[in-house]
Amino acid sequence: MNFKPFNRYVLVEAVEFTEPEESNTSILVPDGYAKPRQPYGVYRVLDVALDCQKIDGIEMDSLVVVNESMVENITTGPLNAQVILENHILGLYEDKEPR
Repeated sequence: MNFKPFNRYVLVEAVEFTEPEESNTSILVPDGYAKPRQPYGVYRVLDVALDCQKIDGIEMDSLVVVNESMVENITTGPLNAQVILENHILGLYEDKEPR
């Protein structure tokens, strides 16, 4: 896919984390039940529009935290992309233990 964001948009892709395995207990749930969606998600930065302001620490392949409702999914023909405005990036996700 070749998609270049413009107008302060950032091209991102969702990052899936593996959940720790839970004990082997069974709980019956109704058909069609889905886990509640989390309001925030972690995304990998793939590309940044040229007119975006420099945000300290955010580069290509950085992990950022965003509000899931602000992510725009673009699907048209062969194109499938996710973008978000730069000002909707809430912070940088770093997988380091606090000191």
